[in-house]
Amino acid sequence: MSNNSILSVEKLGITFGGIHALEDISFDVKEKSITAIIGPNGAGKTTLFNCLTGFYNASKGALYFNEKHRRINIRALLGMPFQLGYLLSPYELYQCLYYKMFGGSHLVAQLGIARTFQNIRLFKEMTVVENLLVAQHIFAHRNLLSGLFNTKKFQHWENQALEIAFYWLANFHLTAQANRLAGELSYGQQRHLEIARCLCLKPKLLCLDEPAAGLNPQETEELSILLQHLKQSLELSILLIEHDMNMVMGISDQIVVLDHGKVICQGSPEMVRDNKRVIAAYLGIEQDAA
Repeated sequence: MSNNSILSVEKLGITFGGIHALEDISFDVKEKSITAIIGPNGAGKTTLFNCLTGFYNASKGALYFNEKHRRINIRALLGMPFQLGYLLSPYELYQCLYYKMFGGSHLVAQLGIARTFQNIRLFKEMTVVENLLVAQHIFAHRNLLSGLFNTKKFQHWENQALEIAFYWLANFHLTAQANRLAGELSYGQQRHLEIARCLCLKPKLLCLDEPAAGLNPQETEELSILLQHLKQSLELSILLIEHDMNMVMGISDQIVVLDHGKVICQGSPEMVRDNKRVIAAYLGIEQDAA
């Protein structure tokens, strides 16, 4: 991992039932930069995100996060397939349940990596501000008696969580919607709320899975400006999957291109735009024809 990389991916791979979904994926995410992952449908982009953020356990390779130079172990239990005729031992069942409940994405979030999803995953029956408060549970004072007796320490945490929530609501122009149910917001507002929820976690690396999906051109332009502002003002590193090439080319410092689970190109937007392998992958033709 280079000195200025916040995340380093080395020969990452994952297999599902003998099919190599990802194979020998290697790239770095630089600090205070925007890195885009692009590729045609089925290239493995979301699978890669799931490996990076602890939802999947990669079959091989290594992930390094620069916070205290801690290594995220991706050789942990892959997640046992609960299939008919497959019998888990008590220990295997314990490992699987423990990973799902306390490991994986929970540990990655504590490191400082937050993510959104391709399909919006808000608590739609909760209010907008409640969605942002729930996100901050990892910082909560967890003493049951403190909450029960509403101690000063617990009150301090609640006030602090509200301040953070309303700070990000203001940044995303959602303050007036604070007490509405999240499911009542427009699609674009829900996208913004999901990003705001991630920022409540105080991440060092923000992972966005198709954040511009479903947005109109004006909303996409506003999102591009917002992401660049976050990078500069918070010194935040951003990793995103996106199909809007105008947005990708306009805001990215580096682009990684996937095709059939492999990296076929990585570099600056200009380098990627003119690469014949990239053009062939997107057009579905042979490289020579491209």
